[in-house]
Formats: sequence, C-alpha cells, structure tokens
Amino acid sequence: MLDLWQGRVIYIHSGSEDQQDFFMFSVFSINKKALPVFQKGKRLHRFDISISPVNDAPVLSLPEGNLFTLMEKSKRQLTTGVLRVWDPDSSPAELVFSSLGDLNTEVGHLEHQEYSGRAINLFSLNDLEEGKIFFVHTGVPTSRLALRVSDGLKVNNVLSCPRGNTPIIYYIKVCAT
Repeated sequence: MLDLWQGRVIYIHSGSEDQQDFFMFSVFSINKKALPVFQKGKRLHRFDISISPVNDAPVLSLPEGNLFTLMEKSKRQLTTGVLRVWDPDSSPAELVFSSLGDLNTEVGHLEHQEYSGRAINLFSLNDLEEGKIFFVHTGVPTSRLALRVSDGLKVNNVLSCPRGNTPIIYYIKVCAT
C-alpha cells in the first residue's frame, strides 16, 4: 500500500481502442505488522480500469514514390491501393478525403462515378472502397494532386508547429504517358 501512496505504481495504456482493462496484484508486508484479514495469504486481487476513448486523427499513406500514372487525356480509378487510410475509431463513411486547390486544375480533376463529367474535391472512404472515384487527366503531362483526410473532428497527421497545428498535405505525382 505504501507503494501506491508514494506513487510508485503507474498504469500505462497500450493505445488500443479497448475501453476496459485490468491488472492483477497481490499485497504483502515486508515488516512484521499484521495485515487485515482480507489481505492475508497469497491471494491475487483484480483492479478494473475504465478507459475513456480519445479520437485519433486518421493516418494517410501513399504508395512508394507517391506516383500515380495514367494515359494522357484519360480517366483512371483511384483505389485503396493508392490511397491507404487507417483510423480504427472511424467508419469508412466518416472518413472524408479532400483535394486541395482549384477543382479545374491544368492537370485534371477528381470525379465521382455517379456524377460523371463534374469535378469534385470531397469523397468518402466508402466511395473509394466501392470504386467510385476517378482521376481525369486533362492537361499537362506531370503535376501533383494534394490530398488530406479527416474523420470530421481531426485531419490526418497534424504536426505541432510554433505557429499552431498545420496538417501535412500529401501530394500524389500525376504522370501522363
């Protein structure tokens, strides 16, 4: 008990999404003082812990080299192989990608299968998983597409900068051949 009172016992959470945890412990005395009856013997006690969940920002990763190639003046489907996102506390419907910049850039635009011919700058992970998102090349042979993802509360990979929080923007190099 003295260890508890003196702050020598700490609990460190693993970071998992589990909202319950526990640890087992036993009580003994190193001096001759008598222990209360309920603590005598070599008995294990269980300490239950309730964990309040914290919303983590989604993590976006791109393929090695961040390269997306397609035929010049063509349309190519974006997949989860190109845009990989991990966020265990959000559903695919809650994760929204945003394309940063002008919708009608010199290189091309994003398009949703259900709205063919119209440039979009937002789409969900659900849309991506269902194969409904395309990149339409319209111009220069090489450029880049700036993307980020949000769960509605946090934006992917936020860095702490001296002037505040700045999201990392992921760029996919677009090469038309």
